Parts: sequence; structure tokens; C-alpha cells
Amino acid sequence: MDLANLQPPVFHRLMVKEGVANFLRHAILSGKLNPGDLIVEMKWAKQLKVSQSSVREAISRLESDGFVEPLANRRTCVTLFTPERVRHTFRIRASLESLAVELCAQQKQPHWLDSLQRAADEMAAAAMGGDVQRFFDRDLVFHQRLWEYSGNPLLPRLLRQLVIPLFGFVIMKVNPSPVVTEDLVKRAATHQQIVNLIRQEDPAAAAEFMRRTIDGFCERILGLLEKQAAVPAGE
Repeated sequence: MDLANLQPPVFHRLMVKEGVANFLRHAILSGKLNPGDLIVEMKWAKQLKVSQSSVREAISRLESDGFVEPLANRRTCVTLFTPERVRHTFRIRASLESLAVELCAQQKQPHWLDSLQRAADEMAAAAMGGDVQRFFDRDLVFHQRLWEYSGNPLLPRLLRQLVIPLFGFVIMKVNPSPVVTEDLVKRAATHQQIVNLIRQEDPAAAAEFMRRTIDGFCERILGLLEKQAAVPAGE
């Protein structure tokens, strides 16, 4: 792929590893690096004007976060989501995130509910305005806040590693497809319903609604992948 437009940032000496990791993470989430693309240490070290060891450490960090995966012969590529892997990942996500929302709904008048409501409101505003990038950004913020507010310290780490690479993959697959305002508004409404169920302190209903929502979204993404695979290359 053409990476000529990717301008290398200037890294502080003590923050090189984190800077490289952030740069590559952004390239993946923005679709500049696609699932299956090789991450070649020497090439990135030259382009970013850093040492190969810094790139290697950054890749190790990205691997632990689920953005890249190792291949044979010490090679690394951006995590490749096959339909089977998408299904498995969504299944685990449904279990963990339904637990997160259940734990949130068990809390009595939580102080953080206004913060979650703001994220839902921002999603709705982006949907009404047809701002797809803003919508996905606020969508991720909503879920990250939900994980944190669950009160279980393990859930945010597990869900970040599981969901954020999947989220980037979904954005890459959805962006080439027509996204209508009505669809975004419906998705925003499901997030508002999650807030409502937490506010009603109904853990079982909140968990079941979250599971059904994630299962339904999984089927939509798998259907989109099937349609895209059926389109001949170049069309």
C-alpha cells in the first residue's frame, strides 16, 4: 500500500516505544494498515527514524493489545479477522460485555451515569448529523466507559484487548459501504436503551438486551463480509 502520505511524528527519546505503538495503532484503526498487512520492522524504523529495537518493542505492545499477531519466521501482521474469528470474538464479547452492563445495573444511583448518558447523547447527535467518524468515536467511548464503570478491574483490560482491534476492523469494513442516517439513529437508540435499563437498576434485562444487541450486530457484520466477498475484485 502507499504510505507516502503518512507523516512520521517526532518522538521524545524517552517515549519512542509508546510513540511508535500509538502511530501504528492509529494507522490500523484508520484503515491505512489493513488486516493481514505485514509489519516490517526495518521499513518502519527507517520511515519513523527510530531504532529497530524501538519498533520491535512497539510491535510487542500491539501484539499484547490484540492489534497484530505473529506469523512464521518471526514475521508479524495486522490481526486478520476471518468470518469464523469474527463470530468467535463477538461471542466472547457478548458474554463479557453483558456481564459488564449487569454489574453496572446492580449499582444504586451511580455517580457516573451522567457521563454514560453524555456519550449516548453524543452518539445520537452524530447520528442525526450523519457524522460517521464521530459516531464510531463516541460509540467506542460509550463502551469503554461502560467497562470501567462495571467495577470489575479485569473487564476493561480484557474487553479492550478483545474489542478495540475488532472495532477497527468493523470500521474498515463498514466505511466502504453506504451508511444511512436512519441506521446510525437506530444504533444510537440501542445505546440509549442500555442507559435506561441501567437507570432502572434491572441487571437481568440489561444483560439480556446487551447480549441480543451484540449478537444481532455480529450477524450484520458477517452478512456484510459475505456480500463483500461475493463482489468480484475491482468492482
